[in-house]
Amino acid sequence: MLIIQILVYALLGAVLYVYFQAIKQSKQEKDIRKNNLDYHCFRCKKLISINDKKCPSCEFSTIYGNRKSKEWTIIIIVITWLFIVKKLSNQGLF
Repeated sequence: MLIIQILVYALLGAVLYVYFQAIKQSKQEKDIRKNNLDYHCFRCKKLISINDKKCPSCEFSTIYGNRKSKEWTIIIIVITWLFIVKKLSNQGLF
């Protein structure tokens, strides 16, 4: 049972590592924020703020919007992990 617990925690660690890699700022976003550069929409080429989730004129998702849309998945990861731990414990889930 100890081996299974170690594997479950290792799985959680791996999933959290991948999650945090997916939501971190890209190199392009870091450069734009660090150097206070202009940010243009990829679709309509209008100047917008880097903090906008969508372009106000064409509703195209920005770099920041794509990254922020992934943040809610931590809830699914934690709930799934809790179900796995509960299922593998002696108490049982179902």
